[in-house]
Amino acid sequence: MHASKVLYPKNQFPDDGSNVDDNVSNTSSQTDLSDVGLCSLNIHEFSFNTVLNLLMMKDYKKALTKLDYIIDTIPKKYAAQIWIIRHILNTIQGQTHIAKKDLKRAYKYDKDNTVKFIDQKQNVTLNVFP
Repeated sequence: MHASKVLYPKNQFPDDGSNVDDNVSNTSSQTDLSDVGLCSLNIHEFSFNTVLNLLMMKDYKKALTKLDYIIDTIPKKYAAQIWIIRHILNTIQGQTHIAKKDLKRAYKYDKDNTVKFIDQKQNVTLNVFP
């Protein structure tokens, strides 16, 4: 059913040691609910948790790369709260031009949290995958 659908880039899990053919469906890891996109969301939640771990390790460059992957592949309705994180990471990396664009998107898609965090300097809780 998902034989031609690749849910992650081939280099996302380079150390897994497997030689799996991406054109073969692995039915044992798929549930009937994968048809509605839940399998994809699980992969994105895993990737988001990886971003959080990379942030804790202060590996901002890898965190930004992983966040870019999430934004490029996630359903847009789930990307709203990610723009504020991306803005902060691009600011840390000195990418001010990109950070300004991210901030505009953050205000557009998640205005409440962006105003609280950026303008009012309050802590916010992001619920990326409700």
